[in-house]
Amino acid sequence: MATKNSKNKAGENHILKNPVVIVLAFIAMTALILASSFYAAQKNKVDITQIVLNGNIQLAVGENQAVGFNVATPKVMDNDLVVNAVNKLDLVWTVEDEKVATYDEDAGTICGVSEGTTSLSVSTKDGKLSDTCLVTVTPKTDATPETAEN
Repeated sequence: MATKNSKNKAGENHILKNPVVIVLAFIAMTALILASSFYAAQKNKVDITQIVLNGNIQLAVGENQAVGFNVATPKVMDNDLVVNAVNKLDLVWTVEDEKVATYDEDAGTICGVSEGTTSLSVSTKDGKLSDTCLVTVTPKTDATPETAEN
């Protein structure tokens, strides 16, 4: 014989009505989403291990020349991911003797100022990656293109 306090009716003790179960399910789903996001971020993370200038530079007084560099990564990566990582690098460009040559960070060019030899260095702001090349500025010749003045 059933009593008045008996809870045998279907659905009265349904597990989804328990607030503890709901909270635990929410925590589990959140943890799963965070773990998958972390995995995706790690999979697409680009570790740049080296920066290398494209060799020594020779230019004439008054001449501008683009300065290029390459980077190395420990594994083959999608080019777009590497380009994105390079664009995020905080680079510091330094010319040893600015009486010989100057570097324009906005244009990415070096300009010969006077005849001589100096060095151009690039490094990350934290100093972990760097490279240096020799810059030789020769006398201006008739064939040397003029630098546009702003």
